[in-house]
Amino acid sequence: MFAQKVTKVSAIAKFIPFPISRGLLLRSAGLLIGVGLLGSVLYVGSSASSSATPTKEVPAVSPAAKASRLNSSGSAVVPATLSSALSPVPQSPSETVATYAADCTTPQDNFVVGDTVCVKVSGAPLSAFFPRHLSWSTTDTTIVRSTAITTDPQNDSLLITQTTIINGQTIDNRGTWQVIVRNPFFFFPEAGAKFTVTDPVRPSADLALDTTLVPNSVGAGSQTVFGIQVTNYGPDSSANVTLTDSVPGNSTFVSFVQTSGPAFTCTNPASGGTGTTSCTIATLSSGAIATFLATYDVGTGVATGTEITNNADVASVTTVNPTVLATEDPNTRNNTTSATTTVTAASGGGSTCTVTCPGNITTPADTTENGQPGAIVHFDPPTSAGSSCGAITVDHCNDCFFPVGTTVVSATEDGTTGASCSFTVTVTEGAAPTITCPANKTATADSNCQATVDPGSPTTTGDNVTVTSSRSDGLPLTDPYPAGTTTITWTATNSSGTATCQQTVTVSDTTAPTITCPANITTSNDAGQCSATVNPGTATATDNCDSSPTVTGTRSDGQALDAPYPKGTTTITWTATDSSDNSSSCTQTVTVNDTEKPVITCPANITTSTDPGQCSANVNPGTATATDNCGTPTVTGSRSDGQALNAPYPKGTTTITWTATDSSGNSSSCAQTVTVNDTEAPTVTCPANITRSTDPGTCSATINLSASASDNCDSNPTVTGVRSDAQALTAPYPKGTTVVTWTATDSSGNTSTPCVQTITVNDTEAPVISCPANISRGTDPGTCSAVINPGTATATDNCDNPTITGTRSDNQPLNAPYPKGTTTITWTATDGSGNHSSCTQTITVNDTEAPAISCPANITRSNDPGMCSANINPGTATATDNCDTPTVTGARSDGGPLNGSYSVGTTT
Repeated sequence: MFAQKVTKVSAIAKFIPFPISRGLLLRSAGLLIGVGLLGSVLYVGSSASSSATPTKEVPAVSPAAKASRLNSSGSAVVPATLSSALSPVPQSPSETVATYAADCTTPQDNFVVGDTVCVKVSGAPLSAFFPRHLSWSTTDTTIVRSTAITTDPQNDSLLITQTTIINGQTIDNRGTWQVIVRNPFFFFPEAGAKFTVTDPVRPSADLALDTTLVPNSVGAGSQTVFGIQVTNYGPDSSANVTLTDSVPGNSTFVSFVQTSGPAFTCTNPASGGTGTTSCTIATLSSGAIATFLATYDVGTGVATGTEITNNADVASVTTVNPTVLATEDPNTRNNTTSATTTVTAASGGGSTCTVTCPGNITTPADTTENGQPGAIVHFDPPTSAGSSCGAITVDHCNDCFFPVGTTVVSATEDGTTGASCSFTVTVTEGAAPTITCPANKTATADSNCQATVDPGSPTTTGDNVTVTSSRSDGLPLTDPYPAGTTTITWTATNSSGTATCQQTVTVSDTTAPTITCPANITTSNDAGQCSATVNPGTATATDNCDSSPTVTGTRSDGQALDAPYPKGTTTITWTATDSSDNSSSCTQTVTVNDTEKPVITCPANITTSTDPGQCSANVNPGTATATDNCGTPTVTGSRSDGQALNAPYPKGTTTITWTATDSSGNSSSCAQTVTVNDTEAPTVTCPANITRSTDPGTCSATINLSASASDNCDSNPTVTGVRSDAQALTAPYPKGTTVVTWTATDSSGNTSTPCVQTITVNDTEAPVISCPANISRGTDPGTCSAVINPGTATATDNCDNPTITGTRSDNQPLNAPYPKGTTTITWTATDGSGNHSSCTQTITVNDTEAPAISCPANITRSNDPGMCSANINPGTATATDNCDTPTVTGARSDGGPLNGSYSVGTTT
């Protein structure tokens, strides 16, 4: 029976694309049969992620690895290097699987986390009862999705997230995926494809460790060799890879050598010692494979039957350089390997060699090759014992086709002993029984969470077939079926073999739990917070199947239930879910009102002066600042005069009321004052200086004065004038200059710079003068003048006692004798202002005194000769006068000239 199981595993394995050791394949044989039988159960009617425990793909031995072991013996054999990390699933002639981008049109086989992968299946046979399924497997071979093939062609798409959670188990989605179309019988793969998923932010690499050589047995006192293979299945290169291999118990170290692949650096225990080999490489590229052989001496005293177990481990580790980190490995389940061989009797010093074959094998035909029926058969490799043994040659390949009938397989030692053995492989023509299960049953659970179901009976072919059944829950077929899926395994048995099929009875619990929400909550925010710490309670639920259905609460804001609740209304959706995924929900609201006012701080009060020429000032008052527990409040300012904040501020105090209002309508205010002082003095404009004359008959003038002024604020500032003589502005202005100092004062008390106006009153009025009477008289005797007192003029004036002066026309002093003739005295009255008036007085002195004359002496002389006359100069009379030099004239009595000829005689 065991041989038959092995044969079936070999038939399955040739379609499975993962490299694995033969030892692991054999140890998995029973599991594979179960998986094959469960294939239809896992996939019938499922198009979503599997709800069962994550299923693992079962790797197979690659053809290259198989070929390397055909001549296996107790001696070390180096395995052939695999050509790629994952061998592709063979495409059947009729069925194809291809991967595309999310548009299902563009071919693509490299994706990043967050992409949508589209898989297209073409040519798959369609069956309503036993459909093929498309399975999606991650790097660690977990099947995360299975979809029934119901159309041709058929597309299936999947969003690749960082992880997938199945039954609480987190599956890392980075790495190489396989999408495989599987036959519902024995879970056979018919066609498939693979694609890689990377995360540029988090590189990952699936490191795997396989045992490539496991000796069937080893003699005490001889050497045993284990083969180890390190593979990086990608998708990225792996940094700082370390392989460790411990020396098995009951053995000592001989050697640890690398036989292929990128070079590792190894540190080994001492020869003949124990310990651990450590091999490292800085970078192992995606798809790279490295193989190693570990050789150990088995002690001579080790008892027969003792197991020699070789344990190895591979990992990406952090080095002493902290800047170089390990590459993440999303699948650590294949990071270890363990291989065991059993100690046989001691070799006897190497003088003998025995060869032992496996037992005979009988199996039914299940395939054809070149038109001939037969079966693919696997057998345990023959083993040898004894130090003198050479390699063993087997005359038929393992895991190969055997025709119907009996084939003798011989194994011969190639050394000097020629030891050999043989066994038979019999492939029978008789058909094994077949069995077809009743259709799967579905029912709805009653109030007791179960249903009564008649599963029916299977149909079989073959002779003398016995049918048995077994429920997965161990109960009789006629008992009620509980909610969930119960598997009935039907088995048909006859002398040629056994066939099984599985039927499922699915009892659906369609009754949703009854859920009651806690009461709605309304509260205020916590002090200083825009939220409140609230205990919302927990919804309660009852269910027909589950005593305690799962109750979960989901907040509308995505936060944890115990996280503070923000301002506003947060809805908690409470959901009760039973084990059948029936659920019901109710909602609870938590309303947090923001009742906390903002905190506002006003700008500092401002005091300033009016702008030049203005009764206001342009002021930037700043802006109040405010904080609030719930964000940034709105700050507004309102002036007491109703003007805009940026309008000029008038003289006086303007109050700005600043108000901060939050989004909930809470507000707080503060006041800021802007005081504008009028510090600008008025401008006074003096009237023009005035110069005028005194009023008639007075020594002053009456004048009406006024000055004008302007101010930035007051239309009529007060103007005052102060006279230098301290008199009222309206009093008559005296002769001379009076200074008026004009000053303007506004309502703010600002006083202008004084200006000065002069009022000059000139006395232009001349005095009134009266002259003494005119005088007329004769000269004093013997003089040509007269001493006269002319008197003095008199005068009056509007301002002064005028000064009176008299000026003679001869410029002599008034008291000097007045000469003959008329002398005019001009009298002038002059006041203090230089005004004057004049009058004239005449002094007339008449010369009334005659001159005194003396004649020359009388002349008596003779005539000139011959003449009756004589030329005589009689001389000239002299005369004096009180006033003049008198003119002396002589007149001859004869009328002749004075100087001339005087006739004889007396001439007077």
